[in-house]
Amino acid sequence: MNLKEFMDYRSNCPACNEPLITSFHSHQKRQSFRYEDDRLVVIFPLNSIKKHHLDYDVGYSFSLTNNTWCAEFYKNNVRFEKDTPEFLRARFKELDKNLGFHRFYKSCTDLNCRSYNYSSNDFVLNLKTGDIITRNNELIIASEYIGMVERVDMPGNADLKTYKVYKLLNDYALSRSKLLYGHYPMSEVSMPEWGMTAVRGPYSNLEYLDTALIKISNKEDLTERLNKLIIFS
Repeated sequence: MNLKEFMDYRSNCPACNEPLITSFHSHQKRQSFRYEDDRLVVIFPLNSIKKHHLDYDVGYSFSLTNNTWCAEFYKNNVRFEKDTPEFLRARFKELDKNLGFHRFYKSCTDLNCRSYNYSSNDFVLNLKTGDIITRNNELIIASEYIGMVERVDMPGNADLKTYKVYKLLNDYALSRSKLLYGHYPMSEVSMPEWGMTAVRGPYSNLEYLDTALIKISNKEDLTERLNKLIIFS
């Protein structure tokens, strides 16, 4: 799989149908992107820790069609077209070392949802050859997550908020799915950062199920299939 195929896997959130946003390294931080000549360029600051020093940027420039990359350096949004100063290359090496493993993500960032994402496998960047290096020598979709909630009334107490919850995490490397389902008093539980842990309390009852891989489709079809799975589990 190349980067374009990864990005084309899904363009809209299956929970709310809003457009998905691409990110690199972290799906929780918004980044500056550029598309240049069939390449995706992700901009990071290369700021100096010393006062009165000029600030620069580096672009992680990824090919959309083959798993290669290069670093591009900028000063005041103007790219260095000739030799890059050694101190900038040193700053970049330290930045990439601190970042460690990388991933690509596509996530729903709609404020009323934020309950879907998928990600690539981990990779590192070969600074000498310009290749993307993964454990299995290819870029793949490693995981996919969706959270869905529906407001329901509590028997005998219509004023008490509670939500029917489904949280589905697919691990494509293992061909397994993790499902968290039940009721919870807050809709925000559908967001991935709330985790996949069973919860039991007076108004909370989230059960955990490990199962064979469940394909993520549109919200209605997926809800129907999860309901059937829960009944027979």
